[in-house]
Amino acid sequence: MAVWLARWWPLVAVLGLVACSGGGGGAGGGAAGSAGAGGTSSPAPLRAGAAVVDITPGTGAPLAGYGGDPRRLLDARTIPLNLLAIAGVCFDPDPSDAAVLFQPARGVHDPITARALVLERGGRRLALIKLDTVGVSGKLRRDLEAIAAGLGIAPADLMVTATHTHSGPGAVADERLWQIVAVDCFHEATYRGMLQGCERALLQAVAALAPAELGAGVAQEHRASRNRSGRPGVVDPELGLIKVVARQGGAPIAAVLNFAVHGTALGPDNLLFSADVMGYAERELEARLGGGVALFVNGAEGDVAPAAGGYSGAQAVGTLLAETAAALWPAIATSTSPELRTAYELVPMPAPSYNVGCLPIPGAGTDACNFLPGVVLPLLPEWLPRQLPFQAWRLGEVAIATVPGEPITEIGLAIKQQGAALGFAHTFVAGLANDHMGYVTTLAEYVRADYEGRSTLYGPQTGQLVIDAAARQLAGVR
Repeated sequence: MAVWLARWWPLVAVLGLVACSGGGGGAGGGAAGSAGAGGTSSPAPLRAGAAVVDITPGTGAPLAGYGGDPRRLLDARTIPLNLLAIAGVCFDPDPSDAAVLFQPARGVHDPITARALVLERGGRRLALIKLDTVGVSGKLRRDLEAIAAGLGIAPADLMVTATHTHSGPGAVADERLWQIVAVDCFHEATYRGMLQGCERALLQAVAALAPAELGAGVAQEHRASRNRSGRPGVVDPELGLIKVVARQGGAPIAAVLNFAVHGTALGPDNLLFSADVMGYAERELEARLGGGVALFVNGAEGDVAPAAGGYSGAQAVGTLLAETAAALWPAIATSTSPELRTAYELVPMPAPSYNVGCLPIPGAGTDACNFLPGVVLPLLPEWLPRQLPFQAWRLGEVAIATVPGEPITEIGLAIKQQGAALGFAHTFVAGLANDHMGYVTTLAEYVRADYEGRSTLYGPQTGQLVIDAAARQLAGVR
């Protein structure tokens, strides 16, 4: 997501707007998280409901995901606005227009949606909310927690994920770094519209609760993705599918599709709102199943791109994913009373920094790492969260482990191995969930300091920290 970061960070350093950060973050999960790990003890039957709501912003809102040309405006009017934003002041000279640093969208190609799935068993409710956005902000997670509480949904029992489309709405994040890099200044009306759409989806899913059955399975899909970081073949081809059907008649209620792929079939020159590959996959899967609500939960997509680009490529890749999921659907056995358990923890994070890596020596054809170690610049502590949520759900014998950011393939595979060691039949990784920490890479990739390594913002041990946090949550629901 942070394409702009690498290009423009020297400007921030020159302006003296980075400083050593200090202090520690708090830790601990809420009481609901601790209670959630206990699960349900009665053989109560499952009920489920799902809904989809169009949350496409109106005219004037920017798109989020790409921070450079042609989306970013750099002219006599906007250069001062960009400098003010870096200094911590997002000044909007025209509050009626949500776009400040970026161009406004020029229309809608396909709808931006909020999709919700609610599971209820023994008087307890779990809710998954999926958004066609580049990420989830901590503010959105907290605001949705308050809404969910009114519906009897505890914080540990609420999961909020983003598909990571780079053609979704901007101006909806309050974290300063993401505003500067790829999302644009926060706009209250645009954010409020998205939040209200999520609330409607959640309310409709609760209203639709009906006797249901649930099961899960996996298939292999090698045609849809590729590694984008110069490591051919380093992808996770596993496509996970959670099947939720009506107890009477077996009609589809929901299909949760888990696959790792960036939402970048559409490039920065696209100025139309679109759900990208994920939207095509959801709509095509719903058509093939003859009903229900499909929810695309992205995986460890940090270094994974779609196999084709443009609108035709987005449709082709989405169709491949839907085709594989639809073929898997009939083979998945379902249960009327799957065990539901959850775990949730707020984990303190190291001081944030930007991994510049090896600075090039102009005209020398080499870099300074021949003489000096890689360069790391500290970030202002208020630019990023100092504690981040990690979560796991158990649905029968399938586990879902969340990561509040973009893990690369090896991190996702390591989390899946943790789940397998605990005895889960399947472990799915839900990236871009509940907040956003940037990229999550291995120590080797961090030292290599390619794009994903440079954009891992909590230091060289970030990958192991994330694997350990996910492992704790998985153990909590086992």
